[in-house]
Amino acid sequence: MNPFLLAVGKFWVPPPIRKLVLKRIITIVASAGAWDPPLTRGLSEKHLRKQLALFSNARIGQALSFGGDLPTIENRLYLESRKLGAEIRTRLNIRTEEEVFSVSQAMYKLLGIDMIIAENREIIIPHCYFSGYFSPDICRVMGKIDAGFVAGLSGGGTLLFKYRITEGRECCRAYLCFEEKGNE
Repeated sequence: MNPFLLAVGKFWVPPPIRKLVLKRIITIVASAGAWDPPLTRGLSEKHLRKQLALFSNARIGQALSFGGDLPTIENRLYLESRKLGAEIRTRLNIRTEEEVFSVSQAMYKLLGIDMIIAENREIIIPHCYFSGYFSPDICRVMGKIDAGFVAGLSGGGTLLFKYRITEGRECCRAYLCFEEKGNE
């Protein structure tokens, strides 16, 4: 990955790209449950983020409350967001763990999520826009998007949450376990 893009991406992603990513995630959620997507045309980035939160909360909440096919929904969320992560990995030529963390931070930032990478490589999320909308169960289901995206971005890594803000904690804590490369 270009070192300049890596450095700039930590702080700034162009507005059209941010809006495109938010619309793509809304589409991922809609397709996961075979739901009609909400209207997004002409919405600002701020309103797209809110639309994503409201739509996801309503649809996933209904699936949880009324016996929707959660395993299928979770699998689709994971697979479609994994495709998104893999597309970004290819387009940005991501090769290192540092690049995976940097792009993940930029992606989370555009979603309204603050991500800190600790020295031990633990992921700490002290603020999440969606924690004001999601119950712990909805957050867990929507976490399949995080897991899929990071798996695609890292080429097979696994994101494991220790705990989440929606569970009443002060922050989310997670680890990204990278796929081990065999001796070649």
